[in-house]
Amino acid sequence: MANLNLPEGLIVLTGAWNTGKTTAAATFLPPSKVGRCFYYDFENSANRIVAQLKEHDLEFGFYRNFDAMWRKDGLLGTADLLNVIDSGKLPWVDSRQRNSLVNIYQQILRDLDTSLESGKFDVVVFDPVGRLEACMQAYVDANKQSTGWSSAGYGGMWKQGYYPLYTGLFNAIHGRGVKTIILTAHLGNPWIDKTPVPGKVKPKAKPKLYELCQFYVWLVQEPSNADGAPAGVVLKERLGTTGVNTEIDTWSNARQIPRRIPHFTWVDVQRYLEQGCNLANPAPGEVPTDEEQEMIDDALSEKQMQLMILRAQTSLAEARSAGPGEFVASDKILDIQDPKSLAIKLYADGDGVSVQQIAEQLSKPPALVKVWVGA
Repeated sequence: MANLNLPEGLIVLTGAWNTGKTTAAATFLPPSKVGRCFYYDFENSANRIVAQLKEHDLEFGFYRNFDAMWRKDGLLGTADLLNVIDSGKLPWVDSRQRNSLVNIYQQILRDLDTSLESGKFDVVVFDPVGRLEACMQAYVDANKQSTGWSSAGYGGMWKQGYYPLYTGLFNAIHGRGVKTIILTAHLGNPWIDKTPVPGKVKPKAKPKLYELCQFYVWLVQEPSNADGAPAGVVLKERLGTTGVNTEIDTWSNARQIPRRIPHFTWVDVQRYLEQGCNLANPAPGEVPTDEEQEMIDDALSEKQMQLMILRAQTSLAEARSAGPGEFVASDKILDIQDPKSLAIKLYADGDGVSVQQIAEQLSKPPALVKVWVGA
């Protein structure tokens, strides 16, 4: 890939646990260009990729793993911070927690100021964005006067809190010559009247990012890909071409990316950007399945949740403890088809697995899982 033709602007990658969000974010640039990647790892997700890069004498141009800082400040127990925010509560229980989140946000600002050298980086990654937004929430709450946040009413936090910080952050990053910003987002429950909606999920990123981004992809497991690559259901793309027909004085607009990318890697995306697609006669795998369409439809059904936990059912059953605090699951393949029953099964057979760990793996609020399992 000597001549790069990759998406620029804001990219959001979402999907269920273990669908390849971190791998996709970390491999956006080819190996020879990985030194031009500025990477924020909030959950120790990319540590394996970092180790593999070192085996080839390669490394990200900048990499900060906030996992140690989260552990030191005791924030790992509040990993699902956005669900708490969406429920109408603050994600901290005392000033120490809030100050820890503020400190992380301020560290990000210092890094961008001192390490994001102009013209040195092509891509900046926040993996996952939920932790960044929790830090933004804490920063705004601690600095109401200077940030101009005066209302917690509907939309107030976004308009007066997140949005100015996001736009300022993005503008500053692009101002240093960065072409692409990548945000990964886990899945969580939508909330209505401070109550999680059973059987539905949504990306754990502010909905307004959908309007700001150029490319929004929901990664899903694709068993037919022998290399384990996911498929990508394209929720939004602003990557089409606009041409001019001078003979008849008209515009010609063409979408380059299909509604579904059956084998999602950036090489595949680049190929589509260069060669386009046939929307009238799509190739096999380029149309969302019925289950995937239900997943992204406004009227979501129980099948959508089954799709989201399909990979978790297999992966969790095959998991083994890799050290203190790691998730442990039964060695039997689970055939439970709903999250509540799956949670009960994992809690009963999980060799000491905690409610928090189950909640994280199923992208469910810990309080809801606690009720399910009777803990």
